[in-house]
Amino acid sequence: MLAIAFQILAFFAAAILADVQFVTPTPGTTIPSNAQISVSWADGGGQYPLATLKGYTLTLWVGGSTENLATPLSSISGDHSTEATKNKVVPISSPALGPPGTNAYFLKMQSTGAGGALVINYSERFTIPGMTGGWASAAVQTAYNQVKGNVNAVPPTQIQGAANAAPAAGPPASAGPQFEVPYSLQTTSTIMYAPMMNYPGSVVTQTNTAKLYGTSHWSLATAFLPPPLQVQTVTAGRTNIQTTRENTEAPASVPTAAQNDMEKFLNRWKD
Repeated sequence: MLAIAFQILAFFAAAILADVQFVTPTPGTTIPSNAQISVSWADGGGQYPLATLKGYTLTLWVGGSTENLATPLSSISGDHSTEATKNKVVPISSPALGPPGTNAYFLKMQSTGAGGALVINYSERFTIPGMTGGWASAAVQTAYNQVKGNVNAVPPTQIQGAANAAPAAGPPASAGPQFEVPYSLQTTSTIMYAPMMNYPGSVVTQTNTAKLYGTSHWSLATAFLPPPLQVQTVTAGRTNIQTTRENTEAPASVPTAAQNDMEKFLNRWKD
């Protein structure tokens, strides 16, 4: 009983937060073909109206109710702000692309909102007929089996990156303590702060050749990654002062043949 109540609450919470509301495929439907999916959507009345959204990625998923227990299969991209119609066709390259299963599939749309926010919406579950592929792992299949009877068992709407309040005046562009935090340790803010490179001196006095800032830590991605939290990098303002002055000396005239030292040297060997 508690599980049913939780599912109902989760459904209404997603509806309240929705920014993009999927119209088709309808919940629990079996689409007509296993070659493509006709998708349409409308404004869901959330924090970011559809008219304010820009670029988007639309991805077909299969599996459980969380992305770590589901598998992305096929993606297309577009731009809300330049497309007159709100519908697309997601291709299915082969029936072997995904496994068979009732209500095994759902859609994810990741859109860019004002201030660099990432707005992520999910459709309800539906069935693709005639699929013959396998599951990515036993864990993904188990997660699907646990939710296949609930068409609303999908991740909740997410808004990442921008704050709910009005946009701030902007990040500082001069030196400050935020620029002293090593780049690889800046993991909690949407803004990354990069220090200004040191201004070279007139003489070399250092003998330590170790890097001031090590290379970025990275690992090879083997699956789709979640949207990054960081959306902007700010470099510290210039800390050195440069002075220049005009060269007022008149330019030298073009040398004549008589003034040319090489010409004089060659003239000695004309005899």
